[in-house]
Amino acid sequence: MPLSGRGEIYWENELYKNDKSNWGLAISIGHLSYNSVWETSTTDIELALDGNNYKVNLRVRYTSKELKEWADKITKEKAKNNF
Repeated sequence: MPLSGRGEIYWENELYKNDKSNWGLAISIGHLSYNSVWETSTTDIELALDGNNYKVNLRVRYTSKELKEWADKITKEKAKNNF
């Protein structure tokens, strides 16, 4: 199954940008974050790595293209019921 993707690096504060040995620290204090997106024929995959206050967050989201219409309908129904 072919996989295509792209990724981005965001520097909120460039203090450690030129010191790769401290990039882990930069992530944990919120200076650096990574976001990547991959796509297959049936799935979108998102990966985010960031941090704050010396805590690191890694999030992965898989979204089925085949079930997107159904999921969007459920989300709209829930939004309607919340008002």
